[in-house]
Amino acid sequence: MRSSTYTHTTNVNEATGTYDFDCSGFVGYALERVFPSGFAAIVAATTARPLAKDFELFFASIPIGGSKAGFGRVARVMQLVPGDVVAWLEPADVTGNTGHTFFVHGAPRVNPARSDEILVPIEDSTSSPHGAADSRTPSGATGLGTGTVGLLIDASGAPIGYRWTGGVSTKLEYTSIAMGHAL
Repeated sequence: MRSSTYTHTTNVNEATGTYDFDCSGFVGYALERVFPSGFAAIVAATTARPLAKDFELFFASIPIGGSKAGFGRVARVMQLVPGDVVAWLEPADVTGNTGHTFFVHGAPRVNPARSDEILVPIEDSTSSPHGAADSRTPSGATGLGTGTVGLLIDASGAPIGYRWTGGVSTKLEYTSIAMGHAL
């Protein structure tokens, strides 16, 4: 990758190293290349160009312990592994998108300061980096990068909301979150 910009129009040129897309464009682009039958199933169940809300809808439709089109649903945040997909719906006080979606990049861990927050290393495309430790922050870049979000959990470990910058954000957003794992 030589350049990446956050935009709602996907423009990828592998030869020049250009990767321009929004979060759902990135997740769709990657899934189409590494798991084409799974991505085709998401498209068939939702729309030709799935948005964050469509990924959330698809993963939420998989019964816990069941599977659908080569995907299983992840029930608890601590069960996430690198490569899993997480999608949430836009909270009522946030406007401009249908939600957010990303890939898990590393092992989740409990925030030592807040036991109901799980810190999840992620890969995404965004116009708003996830704090000072985000890979985009030093250069002020948007687009593809890595960061950490905080997923808020209930007593069973299921996700119920998020903090945009895991371990740092004081603002929490409650919303519907669904998580999927390629089988």
